[in-house]
Amino acid sequence: ISSRFGFKNFFIDEIHYLPNWDKFLKEVFEYKSYNIWFTGSSAINLSILGADLSRRAVLYHLHPLSFREYLNFNYGHSIKPISFEEILKKKEKLTLDIAPYANKINDYMKFGGFPYGSNTEDYYRAFANVIRKILYEDVPKVKQIDEKDIFYLYRLLSFLAESGGELSPKNVASDLGISRNYVYSLLDILEKCLLVYPVKPYGKGRKILRRGAKYLMPLSVRFGINMINGKGTDIGFLREDFFTTSLSNDVENLFFFRAPGKRPDFYYKGVIFEIGGPSKGKSQLKGKYKQYLVKQSLVTDEKTVPLHLFGFLY
Repeated sequence: ISSRFGFKNFFIDEIHYLPNWDKFLKEVFEYKSYNIWFTGSSAINLSILGADLSRRAVLYHLHPLSFREYLNFNYGHSIKPISFEEILKKKEKLTLDIAPYANKINDYMKFGGFPYGSNTEDYYRAFANVIRKILYEDVPKVKQIDEKDIFYLYRLLSFLAESGGELSPKNVASDLGISRNYVYSLLDILEKCLLVYPVKPYGKGRKILRRGAKYLMPLSVRFGINMINGKGTDIGFLREDFFTTSLSNDVENLFFFRAPGKRPDFYYKGVIFEIGGPSKGKSQLKGKYKQYLVKQSLVTDEKTVPLHLFGFLY
């Protein structure tokens, strides 16, 4: 095609359906006059495909639409991204600037992560097709799994969607009748598919714990899974997903607190965050650390930041 028509730029969709696609790319990349853009399942992990290809390809994960992107995509509002530091330093001014869009946040948390529209029936059909494609087509292309694995993947995904993300692998294994190691392998698949975000825990003395991650979800995945299963979704879980998704480009540096009794939700860049609704109080914000109450409201003060501001990080 290049020699006949002179094309130098090639765009390949769903490349993981091409047998030995990584070898194909390696050979093509030998020709430096070509530019190749390709899309593929999020289950693909270029880091395990060898140094030759990983040096030549730059991989971008496409996360759900941010609140900023949702407003642009659905309403044509062109708003520049806001940095994490700006949100904390200029929260009062930014709250006034963004106030006209705050009433869109509930629909965004339910439907806005993916560009399928906000009609419940249309969203249900499109989202169900995506989940079916990921589990039955994409994952088997890059990992050897069978019908039993797919069955338990969906059961585990459904459990996480309904429970809010905190789980005991031992109890889950017992409930599903499978081994604990099998639970961990299923969680690894869901993570590679970007259907869950594992948030590591902070323990006593602010130490990072190796096990016991909280599995939150990219925004709108939780609502979609529960909708497929005929279940409702707790608004508190959606708020935590909103916050986590907003930080999805740096989620490995986001942590949650594991401690008995009432405790704040998250720790990020030396700052503690408690997520809540309009009536949420500050009783869980204690100690010497820099900390904020992140509320789904337009109220702001020295220690309070509106949740929707974090939707403008990307």
